[in-house]
Amino acid sequence: MEDCTKNTRTESDLIGSMEVPAEALYGVQTLRGIENFPISSFHLNDYPLFINGLAITKLAAAQANHQLGLLTDEQFNAISQACREILEGKHHEYFPVDMIQGGAGTTTNMNANEVIANRALQIMGLPLGKYKHCSPNDHVNCSQSTNDAYPTAIHIGLYATHLEFMKHYELIIKSFEAKAEEFKNILKMGRTQLEDAVPMTLGQSFGAFASILRDEIKNINFAAEEFLTVNMGATAIGTGICSEPEYAEKCIAALRDITGWNMKLARLLPLLSALVLVSCSYGDMKTDGFLSDSMAPEMGGDSPEEDGNGGNSLAGVVTAGEWNDLDNWDFWKALLAGQNQDQEQQAEVYGKHLEYWEFSTDIRIPV
Repeated sequence: MEDCTKNTRTESDLIGSMEVPAEALYGVQTLRGIENFPISSFHLNDYPLFINGLAITKLAAAQANHQLGLLTDEQFNAISQACREILEGKHHEYFPVDMIQGGAGTTTNMNANEVIANRALQIMGLPLGKYKHCSPNDHVNCSQSTNDAYPTAIHIGLYATHLEFMKHYELIIKSFEAKAEEFKNILKMGRTQLEDAVPMTLGQSFGAFASILRDEIKNINFAAEEFLTVNMGATAIGTGICSEPEYAEKCIAALRDITGWNMKLARLLPLLSALVLVSCSYGDMKTDGFLSDSMAPEMGGDSPEEDGNGGNSLAGVVTAGEWNDLDNWDFWKALLAGQNQDQEQQAEVYGKHLEYWEFSTDIRIPV
């Protein structure tokens, strides 16, 4: 995979080969990201807390995968050391990708995977790029997708930013409180309705400022707790595909242990399942009425043809999107006609009526 030269090493992916700086801890995927997304002046290594979030995410994943027997002791120990070195502020210069990029963060995720994998290889006493021993994809990114690792790292980085912000926020409050004490004997006029009213002290004004800010602490902390809910284990589309059944819980436990924060696993699929059931029930109610023969004349259209089933076996299909025109009988007849056709015929029938149908990859309740 790699042919070392004096100043570069050759790395390859499915697209082809590229020359990577010989001593760089990143690899071909990072290099492609640099070339593909020269968009802004903001780079990943300008945001150390985000890089730390990536390292924590990868460390927790490695712990879970090791417990499940998916990583050898040597791989786990090397990956863990690489992640902890990043948390110590080392190797951040090898995170050069643009913060603005396409692909939902894949370039950032691969940048982290490659840096950790190559540093792990060094720790194992192997040359950079010898990925069969420790791979960015198969080992560092094991049981993960950009779609769960990247948002988890963002949440961790944002919560760390919140904690840093609160330190400065407390300093501001203490400064106001100190001024309240310093100015406690200085008289001023209190104002109401934009006019001078009765006397008060300047210290009382600053004390009020401090009180207002302190009262908001609980609200800020409550809002920031949302960052502690992450979707590790969801992998590509939320189903946990390509991960072991116990992986998500083990990974969350590892995140709690590493950070000391009360991190929680997002539970979205049960909600989606419930909404699907509601959506199908709603579809049943609509189709039971609108697809009956007696209702057809009231809709201003023709009655169902004699060979139509008149049932609602496609209610599940209908409720996967939005009804844009419930009173168009041709649309409903087309859906019914599709029940007895193969996929190619159905696509042709449905294609003629797309003006009444909004397809979506999301599960929606029809309105």
